[in-house]
Amino acid sequence: MSQSRVKHELDYALLSPRSVVDVEDEDGLHDTIHRPKQSARPSFWLVVIIISFVEIAHVLLYACWHFVFTPFISLPGPMDLPSAYNISQTFTANVSDLSLVHSSPDTDSYWSSITKGANNGLVSLPTRFAYSHNLELSGLNTTAGESVFQVDAFHQLHCLARIREMIISYPSLLKLNPNLGEKDRYYQHTLHCVDYLRQTIMCNADLTLVSTGQDLEFDHSPPRQCRDWDAVVGWVEAWKWIPNEIAGNKY
Repeated sequence: MSQSRVKHELDYALLSPRSVVDVEDEDGLHDTIHRPKQSARPSFWLVVIIISFVEIAHVLLYACWHFVFTPFISLPGPMDLPSAYNISQTFTANVSDLSLVHSSPDTDSYWSSITKGANNGLVSLPTRFAYSHNLELSGLNTTAGESVFQVDAFHQLHCLARIREMIISYPSLLKLNPNLGEKDRYYQHTLHCVDYLRQTIMCNADLTLVSTGQDLEFDHSPPRQCRDWDAVVGWVEAWKWIPNEIAGNKY
């Protein structure tokens, strides 16, 4: 066999995918070449490296978006609630002053304005804000990348308004339904409100020490530091949730 043919078969043996190749030399003798098996490890580690690179790139892009680009996006308002106690206010505790409780067109309008007029405290906030404050996301439909929440003070005001309405309208309701009682849905909702306010008062226990005269009214209320309610309403208005709004991006 010619030397060139032997060289050709040797080259074939080295390139062949088979692990054992029979080769004939120039004297016509046969020999067997054992080619080491190709390992699959390089391809496996290549996949691992690629996946790792993609994951690192994803983390870097996420970090750049949230910590580099996000601060420059125009938002509807400040992210954090106006929680500072920066308003001095003296409570009206005299039992004779019931101007904001009795039923009248102006009073009814006031109670509506502090609840429904402020969108009932319903807001739609970016999910990144929710995650950073360990908040559970809502299931209501809203703008993509956001979740719906309610500022709980508005729920509490709703309950108080309902109790006021129940007290004022109870005589009329009783005439319409002499059997009005605990099984009535309207009645049960009002009882829920009573217990909700109980929980709220006990949770946010006001430790202000109030004095009294010679009676037991304890209506000598000292000035207190309160949150700025107008600022809270302004924050709600900036982030208010519009039901069934088309998914998109409002900022």
